[in-house]
Amino acid sequence: MSSPKTSVLLFLILLSVSFTCFAENAPKAVLEYFDDPCELEVYDFAGNCLDCFDFGTELLIGFAVQTFHTCAELRLEPNGSILKLAPDTFIKLIELQGLASTTSTRIAHISGQTRFVAARIKGENYAVETATAVLGVRGTDFVVETDETGNASVYVEEGIVEVYNPQTGSSAELVKGQIAETRREVLSIIEDEMEQVRRMIEESTFCRLDPDVVPQFDFEEYYNEFEYFKDIEAESYEKFFTDKDYFADYEEYIKLYRDYYESEMDNFRELYRHELEAVEQQIQQAEDAYKSEMDSFQEYLQNN
Repeated sequence: MSSPKTSVLLFLILLSVSFTCFAENAPKAVLEYFDDPCELEVYDFAGNCLDCFDFGTELLIGFAVQTFHTCAELRLEPNGSILKLAPDTFIKLIELQGLASTTSTRIAHISGQTRFVAARIKGENYAVETATAVLGVRGTDFVVETDETGNASVYVEEGIVEVYNPQTGSSAELVKGQIAETRREVLSIIEDEMEQVRRMIEESTFCRLDPDVVPQFDFEEYYNEFEYFKDIEAESYEKFFTDKDYFADYEEYIKLYRDYYESEMDNFRELYRHELEAVEQQIQQAEDAYKSEMDSFQEYLQNN
């Protein structure tokens, strides 16, 4: 006989399996590594903090990760790009390429330091947004550092990164070994900052994921135009960072990705309904068995 507590536990297990099934084919970021779960927070696209996460937890479009006194590593699926978040870092997954409604993988880098090793795949576009710059990725390996005022530093380890300042409309291309700093009204390339380079590289070394297995092909074949930078509205772009309400666009996400969310949730609801019926049946059976035992016990007391 199953107890009600056992049935509820079974329901939770089945619920977890259902979520894994409905999210299996969607573009996502997989949480592959972290040092201390107590120093890490994961948010869904409505800004709700996940109560439970572990290695392998899948983060969908609109989710966010914040590290405190820990680091974290993410792998993007299906393209294989990887990210290393240093302590005190906060990023949000604005878009993940893989849906008809997404034209690029866009990540808001709100604070801290992150190393990106982007897969070079034809048709894949990447953009990293900070408070003072949009980074168009034409290369593979680079580090972004954003301070408490929103100023950003970008170091390119491999490939090319185009840096665009929405406030001024200025842009620059960084190649291997170069660093750029962006402020509200300034975009400048820095030379001979080897100490800063060494520090950024040391702090961004991966613990579990391996940059050498990220999908690549001949760099000369990989080139993306980032003319869409010109369409960015500086006022709304800046508002996202200055308001510090990074989930205020919840309703916009629902509208933008309605088909994506609803198609996944339809599958989930169907599985959920069947599982709920099974759990309710088991609970009813447990209650009937318990009632029968209590009736027998009462009868025993009356006869003795």
